[in-house]
Amino acid sequence: MWVTALLLLLLLPLLLLLLGRRGASRLEPAGRAVLITGCDSGFGHLLALRLHRLGFTVFAGCLCPGGAGAQRLQREAAAGAGRLRVLRLDVTCGRDVQAAKELVLSHLPDRGERQEV
Repeated sequence: MWVTALLLLLLLPLLLLLLGRRGASRLEPAGRAVLITGCDSGFGHLLALRLHRLGFTVFAGCLCPGGAGAQRLQREAAAGAGRLRVLRLDVTCGRDVQAAKELVLSHLPDRGERQEV
């Protein structure tokens, strides 16, 4: 009896996870773009690589565009289909933020779906 109860307790989270994913829809990357900050290293860097490999257009904001992380992203961009762009982005600098906004908007098709933030 204890073995059955323990087995159910161990399998319940897995079952809930599988059932929860059944209704989840997957976002198709084609025609979608994302701007990610902090792509020099860590989570931002890995997210930029992952989303690019999944087919999203990625604008990767790096504090140091000449740094090792940005150079790795540049190599990924050169091997890709032109969907990864590395840009200088210091989010504490208004000029960088404005330049990033202009760059992103200039590379997106105007579909009337754009929302200003």
